[in-house]
Amino acid sequence: MQRHRGFTLVELLVVIAIIGVLVGLLLPAVQAARESSRRSACSNKLKQLALAMHTYHDARGAFPAGGVTKVTDPLTGSGSSCLGNVPGGAVSKDGGPPWSVLILPFMGDQPRYDAYSINAPFIPTTWELTGTSPNCQKQFKPNGNFQCPSDKNSRADACNSNYFACQGGGPYSAQTSSALGYACMSVAPRVFFDNGIFYNNSKIRVKDVLDGTSHVALIGETKYMPHQDYSAATVAASPPNGFPTQSWDSSLRVYTGFSVAVGLCATMNGINSSQFDPAVSNNFSGEYLSTPQSTFGSNHPGGAQFATADGATTFVSESISLSLYRNFGARASAKTDKGGL
Repeated sequence: MQRHRGFTLVELLVVIAIIGVLVGLLLPAVQAARESSRRSACSNKLKQLALAMHTYHDARGAFPAGGVTKVTDPLTGSGSSCLGNVPGGAVSKDGGPPWSVLILPFMGDQPRYDAYSINAPFIPTTWELTGTSPNCQKQFKPNGNFQCPSDKNSRADACNSNYFACQGGGPYSAQTSSALGYACMSVAPRVFFDNGIFYNNSKIRVKDVLDGTSHVALIGETKYMPHQDYSAATVAASPPNGFPTQSWDSSLRVYTGFSVAVGLCATMNGINSSQFDPAVSNNFSGEYLSTPQSTFGSNHPGGAQFATADGATTFVSESISLSLYRNFGARASAKTDKGGL
């Protein structure tokens, strides 16, 4: 009679070890494949936003404003003496629709656009939710077209955005008093540029992009928008709505000494150069006031994706020369070294 010999303990351990090694080799490949798929989805969304920008340009003769407001002159004064309402009060009557709302009809989302009261005030943060504008009840609703699946903070129940329009670029000192809101900044980290394509009441045309449309940033990825998770966790704190959450459809906040260029970012600090997690800390101070408007970033390894002014998308490495990167955000820098992008 033939006897069937089973596995010895040593053989079994060897097989288990081999399986463990194979799984260890396969898991990173699976994770890389998943991230590649997520990155592709993010790129496609960015491309659609850029196409909507250009369709808007074709229909209206210029790119949409970074945000529409009633503030048409550089602000003067400081703190509560600045033009506009003080924070924590009723909703400002100065804020209008941001670029993200203006392009909705050109993204095939006319119903969402029509749901807003376009001529009524838009609000920038949850601090203003106590206001009386009809848009208070319509804003801060999720929109997946503005979310990148690589960001853990982007979920079906979140109103955040992973795409900010580029307001310009350069060192902090490159900001000018003509950038509406800058003159009223009561805290130094706040960032307002107007040498890019999008800023308060901007009407930039393709022909105004003198550095060449393939070398100027239109929209970039962000992972730094102040997130509702932190606000929800502190809702019992002052103010009553918790710390201010922003949304993909937030208006600019340029009318007080507590101004923030919501929804806009400059190529000022290096890509992914901040560890700021807006779902963990976003109280109205410190990095909340500077990082979202000065630092593009993504959860893709090594850099972030951008749409350029010609509508193309490109991945920009976080190791790019800072001077080259800062020039990338400016529409008419007269620099000749942009060809490296």
